[in-house]
Order: sequence, then C-alpha cells, then structure tokens
Amino acid sequence: MTTTTSGSAGHEARPYLRLATEEAWAPPELFDVYRTLLASKAVDPGFESLMEYFLRSNHPQPRSVIDKLADLGPQRIADMDATGIDRQILGLTAPGTQVLDKDTAHGIA
Repeated sequence: MTTTTSGSAGHEARPYLRLATEEAWAPPELFDVYRTLLASKAVDPGFESLMEYFLRSNHPQPRSVIDKLADLGPQRIADMDATGIDRQILGLTAPGTQVLDKDTAHGIA
C-alpha cells in the first residue's frame, strides 16, 4: 500500500487524503451586492439581522468570518494545513443568491 503524505506540516503520513466537505465560500462581489441590498432596506428581517452583523460590524470576530469566507488563497491554505485538511469542497455560503432579484442572482451565480 502506498502512503499518501498530507501536505500539512507536522501531520503524519496516512494512506488517504483528508477532505473537508460543505466548506463555505463567497466571492467579494456577493458581499458587495448584500451591502447594496441592506442599504435599500427592502430586505427580509432575518437577512438584515444576520448580514448587518457580519458586514457592518467592526468587531474582529465577524470581520474574520467575512475575510475567511472570501479567501481562496494563502489564508485558507494555511488554515487547511494547520488542521490537516488536504482538499476542500467549496459551496456558496447561505443565503447565497436566494435573496437577490433574478437578474442579479443569475449574474452572481
């Protein structure tokens, strides 16, 4: 049997790759559209409450979440390496495009 070595520094060699499924991601453009939607005040109260917290707060915790969701580069790879993840299956974070008008949703998707 051939042993697959994790790309993660400090993690043992193992005969499999470690996959993280259902990992959230969002392009920065989606957050821009969310901000525009919030400014319009024509939004669902649940969406407004959640996204106001994450997109308009100056607190480090929600800022970190937004930064990590939008990152597909060095920070995401460093987080994967730190936790022994070899691959991720990315999915658009909720609420995705469901809260957008048809044309905007189609463009983002």
